[in-house]
Amino acid sequence: AKVKGEAHEAARMHRVELDRTQVKLGKQEEKMAAIEARVEAEVQEEKRRRYANMRKERDEWHRLEVRRGLLVSQRQSCAQPFAHLADLTGIRFEPGTSRSEFALRRLVDQFHETEERVSSLQQFCELKGREEQGLQAEVNALREVMDAHVRAQAVSEHAKEEDSMARAARAQLVAQRAIDLANLEAHGR
Repeated sequence: AKVKGEAHEAARMHRVELDRTQVKLGKQEEKMAAIEARVEAEVQEEKRRRYANMRKERDEWHRLEVRRGLLVSQRQSCAQPFAHLADLTGIRFEPGTSRSEFALRRLVDQFHETEERVSSLQQFCELKGREEQGLQAEVNALREVMDAHVRAQAVSEHAKEEDSMARAARAQLVAQRAIDLANLEAHGR
């Protein structure tokens, strides 16, 4: 009975110890689950950070590529007028060389000379235009005087014609009266 009591006591102690071990195991499993959840969260956060960084780098790369394209386009659009100027003037402009400063100075000097000539021609054209307007006004005034003179001459000629016709009519009337008088005298005798 003592052995049985000891065995029973040992089985109870074993169950208590087993319960304590299971409680410890449960706590360990909870800690392990919490650690695994934390690790998983950190892994996910690291993935999000890497994705965000990768996207940021890709966006930055894209922005830089667009900027590069814009700059290349601007460079080409700036080079075209210089090429056109070089074709027109025969002066070659090579950016980044010491000759380019001299060539640029020559281009600018030629531009200023051309601008002075253009300005002088514009002033000449304006002066000629004003002179032509003045001459046209004189021509118009002379035409008006000439037209007035022609009208006056036409009126004068018309008046002379009317005067001639009136004299001729009076002369004819006088002649008719003389004929009538001669006819009366001839019949009356």
